[in-house]
Amino acid sequence: MPQEAAIIDQQPLVTCSVVRDGTYLGLFEIDASGQVRVQLSDEHEQLRLEQLIQELGQEFGGNLLQGHADAKSAFFKGLQEEGYEIVSQDELDANLRGLLLRLTPAAREHLRYVLILDQADRDANSSALMRYRDQIGQDWADIIAS
Repeated sequence: MPQEAAIIDQQPLVTCSVVRDGTYLGLFEIDASGQVRVQLSDEHEQLRLEQLIQELGQEFGGNLLQGHADAKSAFFKGLQEEGYEIVSQDELDANLRGLLLRLTPAAREHLRYVLILDQADRDANSSALMRYRDQIGQDWADIIAS
C-alpha cells in the first residue's frame, strides 16, 4: 500500500465523544479500515475501554464498517451496559446549546466574561467557535454575547 493511502486509512471517518456517568472522557473514532480507536485522558479508562472494545469486537471481526448490523448493535449495547455512551458531536453541540439558552442574562454575562478574560483566551475561543465555518459558529458567539 502506498504511504499516502496508509495515512488516509488512519484518518477517522467517524469521531464521537465517550461519556461515562455524565463525564466526558475523550474520543471514539472509526477509521477507514473500520477499526475502532479511543483516545481518553484517563489511562485506566483507556485500558478498560480498549479491552472491552476488543472483547465486543470479536463478534464482527473488529471491523465496524463491514460487520453485520446485529453485531454492531450488540457492540454498542455492550458499551452501554458497561456505562459508556458514544455521543456524536452534533448531539453534544445541541445539549450545550440548550444549556446556554437556559442561562439567565446575568449568567451569560458571567460566562462571557470568563471566556474572554484575556486576549489569548478570547482568540482561542473565537477560533474554536469558528471551526464550523458557517452560521453555527456565529450562532454560538451570539448566544454567549447576548
